[in-house]
Amino acid sequence: MNAYRLLLGALVLFFLSLYTGHAQMADEVNTLRLAQTYEQAGKHEEALRYFQKLQTAHPSNFAYFDGVRRCLTTLKRYPEVLAALDDRL
Repeated sequence: MNAYRLLLGALVLFFLSLYTGHAQMADEVNTLRLAQTYEQAGKHEEALRYFQKLQTAHPSNFAYFDGVRRCLTTLKRYPEVLAALDDRL
């Protein structure tokens, strides 16, 4: 009976972890879509905030870095663009 409870507990934890991982991924996708929407609408400051949030959470993701770079370039914040490029290298 203890083995059954242990197995049941492990299965519950496994499925909860899958759900949590899926929810986090959905949140990331929604944040990316929001950043892209702001960027396309010409609201680069708002887009930059969301791209920076994504890049902080996932520093190796090039798409998030590129979103930050595009927004900074459009906003003519060239010293920050150069610093971001230096950090990336």
